Order: sequence, then structure tokens, then C-alpha cells
Amino acid sequence: MHDHDHAATLSLGGPNGIRIHQATLERREPVPQARLADARTRGLVQRGLATHGRLVVIAVAVLGSVVLLSWIGLVSSLSLPGLLYLPGIAIAAALWVAAGVIHVLSRGSQRSLDAAREQQILALGARVRGPLTVADVAHALRLSLAEAEAALTEMSRSGHVHADVDLDTGHLQFSLAVRPASLAQDHRP
Repeated sequence: MHDHDHAATLSLGGPNGIRIHQATLERREPVPQARLADARTRGLVQRGLATHGRLVVIAVAVLGSVVLLSWIGLVSSLSLPGLLYLPGIAIAAALWVAAGVIHVLSRGSQRSLDAAREQQILALGARVRGPLTVADVAHALRLSLAEAEAALTEMSRSGHVHADVDLDTGHLQFSLAVRPASLAQDHRP
């Protein structure tokens, strides 16, 4: 026995008889839950879901349909009892539910990535004096030009940045709609 255990023993029938031990354990601290992945891995999974979530959803839903049709074909061709359709239906339904869960997770991942990207663009805009170009944002945040342009255009639609055309170069330029207070103090006369 360990020093944190308390035991009671009941003996019946002498030294060769029956011994019953009853142990009671003291309450211990809860064991911390194991983390399935570190922050970097969770980030990679989140980006993967945001980028390829729709494809994964379609693949899992199609797999559910293939399983169901194959199971029905197998049970029908072997003239098995009708109740044997149920496992195939259950597996297909589980795959369709999984596709729905993946769809919800991928939408949440995309929103999280969009919000993080907006914060990065706002921070970049606060650091850079003057307007931002699509190339500036793509380079600073390691995005494709299309991703940078889409993010800036969306932020322009929502009123967080203003889009203007540089008359000399013809390129779109984006500036923060409202400068942070710390930068506003730097520009006082």
C-alpha cells in the first residue's frame, strides 16, 4: 500500500482463510488533459481547413454516398435480410454528419484566418507611413497577390481602409480609414 492509501482488512477462517481488503484512495489532483497538437500544428490544420475545407467536405460526402450504394448493392446481390441495410445506412449517415462538421469547422477556420489577416494588415498600415499597395501587403504578410488584393478589397468594402488609384502608376493604394491614436500624435504640428 502507498502512504496515501487507507486500507481495512477483514479476515475470515484464520491464516489460510479469506482476506478481503478494502482500500480507499485520497482525492488526487486532476490529471491535466493532453493536448492533441501544439500551436503550430493547430495553425496548419486551421489553414488547411480554411483553404481546402470545401474539397474535404465534398470528398467525405461522396464517400458516404459510395459506401451506401456499395452496401445496398452487396446486400441486394447476396439476397441478405433487409435489416443488413442498416449498417450501411448508419455508416453513410455518420460520414454525412462528419462532412457537415468539417464544413462548420472550415467556415470557422476561414473566419479566424480572415480576422487575423485583417489585424496583420491594420498593424502594417499603422507601421507604414502612407498608403499600402497590394504588393506591400503580399510581401509583408507572405500572401499571394490575389489573397492580398482580396483582403484589402474586402476591408475597403467594410470601410476599414480607403482605396485610391495612384494617378502616376495607376495602381490601387489603400490607406487606413482611421489612424491609431499613437500615430496621430506623431503628426501634430
